[in-house]
Amino acid sequence: VAVGDMTVPASTTLAFNMATGATLTIFGTIKFAYAKSKGPQVLISGQNVKVGGNGVIDGGGQQYWANKKDDGTKPDCLWLHDLHNSEVRDITIKNTPIQAVSILARYLNIINVKVDNSAGEQFGAQNTDAFDIGRSEHINIIGGKITTQDDAVVVNDGKHISITGVVAQGTHGFSISVSRGTVENVTVHDCTVNGGMYGVRLKTSKFGGAGSVKGVLWQNNRFHDIKVAAVAILQNYYDGRASGTPGNGVTI
Repeated sequence: VAVGDMTVPASTTLAFNMATGATLTIFGTIKFAYAKSKGPQVLISGQNVKVGGNGVIDGGGQQYWANKKDDGTKPDCLWLHDLHNSEVRDITIKNTPIQAVSILARYLNIINVKVDNSAGEQFGAQNTDAFDIGRSEHINIIGGKITTQDDAVVVNDGKHISITGVVAQGTHGFSISVSRGTVENVTVHDCTVNGGMYGVRLKTSKFGGAGSVKGVLWQNNRFHDIKVAAVAILQNYYDGRASGTPGNGVTI
């Protein structure tokens, strides 16, 4: 399957429920008409799927960034949900209204994927996480450059996650964020953060319960011009910020 150079109608998800073993090639630029919705703009699912090409998914974030609220009217850009034993490589995702890539998968390799929300700086974009990982196992993010106004990669719930050789410009760094989920065996190594708020960060909810974090390795990473902290462990995270007395509901 090959797609490119199109504008997707408002309130429509470009959905690819791929046949086992299929290949999806993205070329040119895919754009989206403005719509107040949760999205996603693109959904890819399947088994043993290869996604690639030199194409661009342009979420049209300039139409959304003036709204500073996460109120369900800004669509996520790309969902990789139920995409197992698969590979996504070499595409560019840019100008995402809010979260760029949501991952809910097993045995997924993401290689040299670029997330470019640099235009969001002048518009005050918020909550533009590049990769958001939940309820996933055996995820490898390898290479690629990320420019966003929030986390470069955030793991909320998952096991056996590896992030290698990623370069983040700005961003809030590489994060683990847990309230009730379980995060195990996460490695961030040989990554770079330039001019970010943080380098690596572990944040747990002060009101969390029954969650746990174990087996985290941060190794051989490089941080330059960090604004807040190169390494941060916060056990009092709530409503998007650290405040008040730390909680002990999430075991580290």
